This record gives sequence, C-alpha cells and structure tokens, in this order.
Amino acid sequence: MDTYCNRRETPLASDDDVSDWEGWRPLAEAPRPAESVAVASNGDGRLEVFVTDPEAGTFHARQTSRNSAAWSDWNRRGDQMGDEILVKRRRDERLHVFFLRYADQTGSTKAERELTARVHHFWQLDRDGEAWGDWHRRGRVAGHSLAVGNNEDGRFEAFLVREDDMPVHLRQTGYEDADWDETWDELSHKEDFEVFHRPKAKSMAVGRDATGRLSVFITGRRLHRLTQTSPNGDWPLWEKFGNVRCFSLDVARTTDGRLVVFGIEDATKGDPKMHQRWEKTTGRWSKWWTRKI
Repeated sequence: MDTYCNRRETPLASDDDVSDWEGWRPLAEAPRPAESVAVASNGDGRLEVFVTDPEAGTFHARQTSRNSAAWSDWNRRGDQMGDEILVKRRRDERLHVFFLRYADQTGSTKAERELTARVHHFWQLDRDGEAWGDWHRRGRVAGHSLAVGNNEDGRFEAFLVREDDMPVHLRQTGYEDADWDETWDELSHKEDFEVFHRPKAKSMAVGRDATGRLSVFITGRRLHRLTQTSPNGDWPLWEKFGNVRCFSLDVARTTDGRLVVFGIEDATKGDPKMHQRWEKTTGRWSKWWTRKI
C-alpha cells in the first residue's frame, strides 16, 4: 500500500467549502509503501506523518511550513518496523511514536511469540525538532489493537488486546520519557471466578473525559467500558456499554470535553452500519444511534 495525501483546495470560507477537495497525490516526492499510517500536528502547526511496513521499516515526512502543500522527503527511523503505528503529542508538544509488531505465529510457544512481537517507542528530543531519540522496547507481549492515552498529569498509558483476547495495559511510571513499567498487566479484575469482570476483546479504543480520567472501550461478545477511579488513578471493574455488535471502535472528544464513541458493524452480516454513542454530561451517556454507511 503506497502513502498518498489529500488536502482542501481552498481555505475554509463557508460550509460549502467542506466538500471542496483536491485529488489524491503522492506524499513527498514518491509514494512510500506502508502497512499503517499515523499523523499528528507539531507544536508549530506543521503536520507530520509516520508510516511503518513490516518489510521496509518506519519512515516520516513533515510539511515544510504550516498549511503548506509541500512536504519533506521521507526520512527513515532506523531498522525498526511494525504492523500498527500511532503518534501522540505530549503536554510539552513533543511528538511520541509507538508501533506494534505482530507475533510470528510459527512460534510454538508463548515465549517465542512474545520474542518476535514488540511494542516500540521513540520521541522528539525538542519541540518541533528534527532530532529523535532511540527506539525503546516496551515490555514483551503479543497482541493487536494498540492504543495510547494521555493521563491528566502528562504521563502516557499504553493498551492493547493480547493474543488471548485479554485487554492489557502498560503505564509510564515517571516523567522522564524512558520511565515505564516492564510488564503488561491485565486491565481487568483478576479473580478468575468473577468471569463477568474479565471480558475478552477484539478491538479497543481509549479517550480522556472532561474530568481528566481515561476511559477504555472494548468490543467482544458485548461492548464494555472501564474508567479510571480518578485522574491518573487505578482501574475499577468493567461495566457493560450496550448491546450493539461492532468489530472496530474509535473514540473522540468534543471541544467541551465530552467523549463520543464510534463503532462499525461487521458488513458480512448485512448492510454496513456505523454506531454512535456520546456523553450527554460527564458519566451520563446517550443511547446508541445507528446509521447505514
């Protein structure tokens, strides 16, 4: 899959301009083969795009100036490569990049699969800068659906669905970029007899609400939600979050801090549908609304 970009043709002057787009064209001088793409804005407003390919490596390009149609050439970030990539901006406006490499399923044991799987992390050394730190491995775990949230105090927390469908997390322990836990823990009640409190997942998403607490949403046989007991705090028990069936989730935050959750229904079971649910006020949610795609 090659990487292309699209942009609005004219500055947004009216509602009619929302649908005024240019055609697709290569990003930078030439298309870059990639498996996954992520984008974020630098502190100065210039967009920066990151792509990763399990066969080629990880690359990034940035706008030459704010709102510009011109982009830098692709720059390679070492030999590390993955299947999923995402980028987050810290409170100090430096970009942090995380990628997940899937496990080699030919491995015969859990330890062998975790050895080939990896979550790696690197970051800008200065705001808007072109110098980047080295890659750092974040624990050993095999899984998919990588997500990263910003705690209210600025520390990151990473989440993914482990290969046994259990949602797990890893927390930044301090305020230095390299201060992280070493072991991924279940994001669940750990008592085996409390089966309801250990839901399994196929996909997950994370957002931060108006109170500063992270909320994690997962799909599985049912939808579930888990919200920190306090900003930067611990995690309680999972709670049900509705009966719609989704295979993929995403979450966004409105300008007034309310979370909005989107889910896509499996198209193999009929017409593809988008499900949507939002906070009316902090902690109080609408019903699910559904529309065909």
